[in-house]
Amino acid sequence: MSWTVIRLFRFSTWVVWLLTATTALAQQVPRFTVDVTNETGFDILSVYIFQPGGEIGRDLLGKKVMELHQQWAFTGDAGVYRVRFTSRNGRCETADTNLTGLQNWTLDRDWFVHCVGNTPQPAPRKRSRPLPPPPPPPTITMTLNNQSHFTLIGVYIAHSTDTAWGRNLAAIQSGASTDFAPMTVNDRVRVQDGDGDHCDFTFDRNSNVTYSFSDNFLAGCFAQYHGK
Repeated sequence: MSWTVIRLFRFSTWVVWLLTATTALAQQVPRFTVDVTNETGFDILSVYIFQPGGEIGRDLLGKKVMELHQQWAFTGDAGVYRVRFTSRNGRCETADTNLTGLQNWTLDRDWFVHCVGNTPQPAPRKRSRPLPPPPPPPTITMTLNNQSHFTLIGVYIAHSTDTAWGRNLAAIQSGASTDFAPMTVNDRVRVQDGDGDHCDFTFDRNSNVTYSFSDNFLAGCFAQYHGK
């Protein structure tokens, strides 16, 4: 009877020691926490953190999405991992990354588009918001001021790669001026007088611009293009 009690006591002591040692060992395993903020301009639909060459595992977002400006925290045992983010526009997977301690990641649009492993991918079935529209191109106003004695019977505006000038946009009498806006693409202008002579020039689309035509300027320009 006493031998059985001693054996049970020794067994219980061994179990307690094993549990204590296991708990202490677990507490010594380093961990990581990655705080990820979504500034890409669109929703992140899934996040995977996995070891290189290993199984990708489950989507850490589950049925949720990481919406624009949201921050999510992901934790796990420290080590070398790859992190994959997917959106309705594609997939981005990081290179092998050492995750340890506390790290703060901000995902922006440029990083997502140019990151390692970015590949097109069919749109997932999760809910997502469409991409915001791109910003409009800069617009400028071009003013043509006719300070000459010529009557400009035609003004044509086109892009430098266009093969045709298109329709006549305006006639500008002597001493008058006309504004043309918005100028988002075109960068080439032709003015024409009543004799059929024309004058061509290009302009800078980066800022509002005014061109004033004197008699000397138009006479010289018309002579340069006469018969062409």
